[in-house]
Formats: sequence, structure tokens, C-alpha cells
Amino acid sequence: MSTTDAITPAAHLLDLGEARDLALEIRAGCKAIASHTDPDTAALLKMVAHSADRLAGVLEEAAPEIQP
Repeated sequence: MSTTDAITPAAHLLDLGEARDLALEIRAGCKAIASHTDPDTAALLKMVAHSADRLAGVLEEAAPEIQP
């Protein structure tokens, strides 16, 4: 196995981990903003937060190594 072959899977996992972290940050931000806005906007933000949470879960299933 070459050095490039060994590095590529690790870089892929790093990208998935960063994507999961970003999804969790989006979820947290949406929930925080939702508590300080009108009910209609809050409902939309909660839907986005739920979707971000689901995305984070899918990413964790795709690469269990990235779970916190």
C-alpha cells in the first residue's frame, strides 16, 4: 500500500467528520434562533434543525469512526 492509498481513507473520514460537525452546528444555531423569533419562522427553523440532526445521524452511520 502506498502512502497515498493510506492517506486517502483518513482524509475521507475527516471530511465526513467535518460534515457531521457542521450539521450539528446548523442544528444548534437553528434551535437557538427559533426560540427568539415568530412562530412561523420558528417552525421552519425547527424543521431545518431536525433535518440537520438526521443528516448528522446518517453521517455517523456511514462512518462509525467519526462518532464523538
